[in-house]
Amino acid sequence: MFGVSMRALVVFALGVLGFSLAEGRVVTKCELRQRLFQVIATLPQSAQQSGLKADDIVAKIVCHAEQGSNFTTSLITQVAAEKGQHGAVASTEPPHARNRRHSNQGQSSGENDGVWAMYGLFQLSSPQFCSSGENATPNICQTSCSNFIDDDITDDISCVLKILTDLLENGFRSEHWNELKKMIKVMFQEKCRAVQAKEYFAACQ
Repeated sequence: MFGVSMRALVVFALGVLGFSLAEGRVVTKCELRQRLFQVIATLPQSAQQSGLKADDIVAKIVCHAEQGSNFTTSLITQVAAEKGQHGAVASTEPPHARNRRHSNQGQSSGENDGVWAMYGLFQLSSPQFCSSGENATPNICQTSCSNFIDDDITDDISCVLKILTDLLENGFRSEHWNELKKMIKVMFQEKCRAVQAKEYFAACQ
């Protein structure tokens, strides 16, 4: 009897452990701040000329990650697409109303008609910024969406940096102007627009 109970306990423990590992990890605000500061210096000179300060840019990006994914690396959010004059655009419904799940296969689901998927820490969308395997264009960051839902946030940060660099260097002349503009509007959303780095990162001092 004891042996059966122990086996059941072990199976249960392994199941919980396996689920936990599949859930990815939660990045801390301070860790993300530090990682972003390491790369933000590589932004073009035009960023400084535009009056944007590095700490303010970082604060808004980190705030976006907090609002969008609650700092969860493996989050996939499915959103209904709205049809506009330029085609489908991501739904503007609040994050808590969206259909969310965590990847447990290391691969995300594809997009159905009228549905988009947003991936990982920064909730980057497919096929705009990554490929889910069904549609590889425009795939601005030239990567698989599965790279946005693992524990390594290097790909996620590189994609965000690419978005910022493209906009700052090329503006409306960018090949992907519409996609980049929409992403920046989401990233610098109203809840994050007035965030001040000093107060927002007070616990990181």
